[in-house]
Amino acid sequence: MLFRSNQVLEYMKQLGVDTTFFEEEIDLLQDDEVAESFGSFVKWRRKVKARYNGDAGYWEPIAEHTVEDERHILVHLTASDFAGIATSRTGSGSNREGPVSEQAMMRNLDMHISDLRKKYKDCKPIYLIEGLEAFLRKNKTAKNRAYTAAVLSQLPPSDPCVLPASSQPRPRKNTTTAAPDYTLLDTELAESMLLHLHLSHAHLIH
Repeated sequence: MLFRSNQVLEYMKQLGVDTTFFEEEIDLLQDDEVAESFGSFVKWRRKVKARYNGDAGYWEPIAEHTVEDERHILVHLTASDFAGIATSRTGSGSNREGPVSEQAMMRNLDMHISDLRKKYKDCKPIYLIEGLEAFLRKNKTAKNRAYTAAVLSQLPPSDPCVLPASSQPRPRKNTTTAAPDYTLLDTELAESMLLHLHLSHAHLIH
């Protein structure tokens, strides 16, 4: 990400665009015990040197140049950020155990958009999701492996494909915090959520 950020900054510099960084985050999870933020944000401001006169049909220079906020905000998410938003349990109306339902995921997206509108008022969000296709392929592979392992575990011990219990490797103890399980997010579900963002909120998604 740092390399790509440097590329963007250099490109903006060549175009004569000033860039600054701002420290603002949106906490999607409002639980005091678990607070997590997803995504980075890009805002634009325009140096205004003239106003368009619609009646006259031409631009008119103004005496004092001003800087005005654009009415768009770019929300940059990695695929795992997007999955984290969708599968959050706080405010989703789902229990803490078991998979998050598709309806709960839609509500999580609605809540994320609501937080954006509270902070940025009239700004129209543009969602830029990075690496989603590769992320979904990885999830599909993980599901296939899990299914294969489940099938093999049901085979009788006499099957030559199954190692005796004494020769099976012992699972290692996990001493670190388990990573969130986003494998439930497949291509069909992701497309439904992106369609929900586009149709329900008229957001541009790339």
